[in-house]
Amino acid sequence: MKALMMTRFFTILSVVMLFSVLPVNGGSVTLAVLDFENRSFINATEYASLSQGLAEMMITELSQIEMIKMVERRRMQQMLDELKMAQSGLVSEESTVQVGRMLGASNLVFGSYMVMPDKKIRIDLRIVEVETGSVLKAEEITGKSKQILSLVKKLSKKLLEDLSVRLTRSESNILAQKQDLDLKAVMLFSEGLGFEDQNQLQKAYSSYKQALKIEPEFQQAKNAIQRIAEIKRQMQE
Repeated sequence: MKALMMTRFFTILSVVMLFSVLPVNGGSVTLAVLDFENRSFINATEYASLSQGLAEMMITELSQIEMIKMVERRRMQQMLDELKMAQSGLVSEESTVQVGRMLGASNLVFGSYMVMPDKKIRIDLRIVEVETGSVLKAEEITGKSKQILSLVKKLSKKLLEDLSVRLTRSESNILAQKQDLDLKAVMLFSEGLGFEDQNQLQKAYSSYKQALKIEPEFQQAKNAIQRIAEIKRQMQE
């Protein structure tokens, strides 16, 4: 078993070294957003799936900014999961920063959330500079659970300000848009991401469809359904 773990570790190391030689986009900020940590103290299991959903929602918002380049969430998380298996335990923040560096990220975004008994949600962020491993800035925001997308947009804007990223007028307008979402729809979307990470595409598709039944204009869920359809199409070719 130990030999197998070491084999996994060296496989990961080889992949990391491969990514370390890839060119980093000049003149832009390259970010990796990690899955958020669930700090809810009541019904924590119920809200666990939001870990992936909040990260994906923030990535979607940041991806619309021209000066921002995103490391794919699944790539980052997959490597971290493999590293956890190799080390037979939790991966330290230092190891996470190292993986981020090898993937070409200039900054990592660590997030956490807490759903409170009154259905309000608090979201916290820490921005870590990959080169030094130091925390550049910490941000937090609290609001009603139905405002979860608007809260993510506001935090994204704060994050960009902390990184001195200058937004165009249209980009500022995008992050200023308000849209209420039923928390159940967001949880179903997040559940779908978990299934998709496990390559359970039919279950993921079903969760995304259920999310859209509750919130027909939930753009991230629409994007996810299109992504699943494209994956299935490629598999059939």
